[in-house]
Amino acid sequence: MNKFLKFFSNKLIQRISYFILLLVYNFLIFFNRGGIMGESSINIPFIWFWMIPTIVLSYQIIFNNKIGWWALALLFFLYLVWTILSITELIILESNNQFYYILESIPLWIILFSFGCFLYLISPYNRQNNRKLPD
Repeated sequence: MNKFLKFFSNKLIQRISYFILLLVYNFLIFFNRGGIMGESSINIPFIWFWMIPTIVLSYQIIFNNKIGWWALALLFFLYLVWTILSITELIILESNNQFYYILESIPLWIILFSFGCFLYLISPYNRQNNRKLPD
C-alpha cells in the first residue's frame, strides 16, 4: 500500500492522472447524445457541464495546487448530491419498484465511491506527501 501511495504522491503522476481524467471526460461528453448541444433535464445547457470541469481539470494539469483540487472536489460533491437527489426522486416516483432501483444504483455508488477515493489519492496535499514513507 505504501508503494501505491508513494506512486500517487509524485506531482508528475498526479498531473498525468488529471490529464487522463480530462481525456476520458471529454470523450464521454462528446460521444454521448450529440455532445454539448442542447439542455439537461434541469434546463442547464450541456456546454456548462463540459466547460466548468474542463477548466478545472486543465487548471490542475498546469498548476496542480490546492485551489484546483478543492474546485474539483466541490464539483464531485455537487454531482454526488445531484445523483442522490435524482435517485431518491426516481424511487419516490416509482414507489412500487423501490428495491429494483436501489439494486440498480449499487454499481453507480461503487463507481462514485471509487472515484472519490482516487480523487483523494491524487490530491496535491495528500498526507502521504508530507512525511517520508517507509520502504
